[in-house]
Amino acid sequence: MTDAPESPTPPHSISPIWRALAALGRAGDHALGFATGVVRSVGGMSYLIGDTIRWMAIALFTRRIKFNRSTLYAQMTRVG
Repeated sequence: MTDAPESPTPPHSISPIWRALAALGRAGDHALGFATGVVRSVGGMSYLIGDTIRWMAIALFTRRIKFNRSTLYAQMTRVG
């Protein structure tokens, strides 16, 4: 016996069913990765929208924060 790993099975000897299942698994993994990215992006945008609405409400109804151009630019720079 040698310590070398066994050679992989040649592609022509793999069953078409196994190839189809492997392709289905790769497609599912890709779709799940895409969906995860979309959910993270939407979640991040909802946090930003919530922070912006909260900031604007505080600025409109209290005197702690003045709502002017410089504060708007600062908020836009902070958000990115």
